[in-house]
Amino acid sequence: MEDNDIKLTLTDSQKAILKHYRAIAEDGKFFGSHKWIAKEVKVSVVTVKRANERLRELGLLRWVSGFGNYKNKKIRGTANQYHLVESIGVAEDRPQ
Repeated sequence: MEDNDIKLTLTDSQKAILKHYRAIAEDGKFFGSHKWIAKEVKVSVVTVKRANERLRELGLLRWVSGFGNYKNKKIRGTANQYHLVESIGVAEDRPQ
């Protein structure tokens, strides 16, 4: 499935979440709680959960729940380890 085809099957919020994931992933992997991701993207926790499920359905995202506990000012609670399944990051999504 081409990147443009994938974008057509996602809502605007899901696209924003995917773009955020692409921007923060290192070697396709990143960590974060639903609450932290929601805050970063400025959406609800429910929206993050739905987006993750949709991205998993499309074969773009996998994760391990409860991968680590974090108790600093930015992240509090249990984080998940995420993996973008294929090299889907594009230059426009990466920080300059």
